[in-house]
Amino acid sequence: MVQREVPGTTITYELISIDADGGVRDQKEVKALCQRLARSADTIRHVYFLVHGWNNDLRDSEESYDRWLRAVAQAFPEAEVPSSVRFVCLHWPSKAWGSETGVGAGQVLGASAGQAVTAEQAKDTYAMLLGVPADALTEIIEAAAHDYNKATLSPSLRRSFEAVRDAMDLDGIEDGSGAGEWDPGAAWKDISERSLTDLGLDASAGPAAVLGGGGGGRILGLLRQLSFWRMKKRARVVGEKGAANVLSDVIRSVPSARVSLMGHSMGAIVACAAVDRSSEVSTAKPVQSLFLVQGAFSMWAFDDSIPVAGGVAGYFRGIIDQRLVAGPILVTRSEHDHAVGTYYPMAARLARSVILAAGGKYGAIGAYGAIGLDGASRDLVLHQGGGGDTLDAGCLYNVEASNVIRELRPVEGAHNDIARVELARLAVAAATA
Repeated sequence: MVQREVPGTTITYELISIDADGGVRDQKEVKALCQRLARSADTIRHVYFLVHGWNNDLRDSEESYDRWLRAVAQAFPEAEVPSSVRFVCLHWPSKAWGSETGVGAGQVLGASAGQAVTAEQAKDTYAMLLGVPADALTEIIEAAAHDYNKATLSPSLRRSFEAVRDAMDLDGIEDGSGAGEWDPGAAWKDISERSLTDLGLDASAGPAAVLGGGGGGRILGLLRQLSFWRMKKRARVVGEKGAANVLSDVIRSVPSARVSLMGHSMGAIVACAAVDRSSEVSTAKPVQSLFLVQGAFSMWAFDDSIPVAGGVAGYFRGIIDQRLVAGPILVTRSEHDHAVGTYYPMAARLARSVILAAGGKYGAIGAYGAIGLDGASRDLVLHQGGGGDTLDAGCLYNVEASNVIRELRPVEGAHNDIARVELARLAVAAATA
């Protein structure tokens, strides 16, 4: 655990680290945190529990929290956060890939530093990220190094990708058993038929920017699709294990305080899974609010009977049925978010994943909002300068945030444009509803 001060504010937050298997890295630090909270339990009124998204290492997460919390500070009068408020932030290992832009003959060019690394190093890096033996990637990395760009995958390459997929042990629980059905041949065909414009890229974005690109970058694009599934599974595991336990410990330490969660991207999976499972690991009371910012999971996740999946319930339906959130649930969506608007449904469709995955059938909650709640949800439009809305407890709000979450970056669009005071005001409004 690390206590950090947010530069330019009066905010200090606790940073708790959870490992890839969902274990808290140091239980003694959680105990110390809870003891500090308990000593001030009579004066603490609100605890905000924050979870970053995917493709973040420790430094990335610290920078993300600093940005978010600077915006939160602005949501309070005179940017002064009351002493009755505490912040707990989680770090989970969500770094899915680095900044490579393609594979040359024997080399991978690291764009951020302009530094070339060998294909052998690239193989070792992807082996670590995907959790598979490095030898399983030999033919794939070689194909990328030689700019493989045929209309179809060779039978040998297809077998290599299938072997990597199977070695990753993607149980598919969180996706309606979809991950194990990922077909490298179909994925290759889908990427190969798309232009850079179709993929949300331009010529300067680099050939392997997210889930595909040009030339050898398309091969790396398939590996990145697999890393997408790996991180989705990890987010669920982290939420159901370590995050749920930390959340329950925090609630028990400050029984009179309101505990509110905010999760971004795949961190929204962590947040939902923590709330869903915390009811099983303790008798702690419900959380106050749940704020899902540009969530990278299925728009059907809260439905009680998904019509395009044979009537099964969404993976997080229990949060609604068991009333695990006492106040509002907020779900943002933005038309400017290419990560969840373009790449998420591409990967979900190729694995036929609906339950936690999902336009049409395979849309992300961060693009379409929570779907299928039969009038139990409400629509809210977030305007620039807004966010101070009066919210009702026990209601799910689909927040149209395109007016605010709109600053475009290459490839991802506005996916990470969330350090906005309007969103912070909504978070505070939900915590006090």
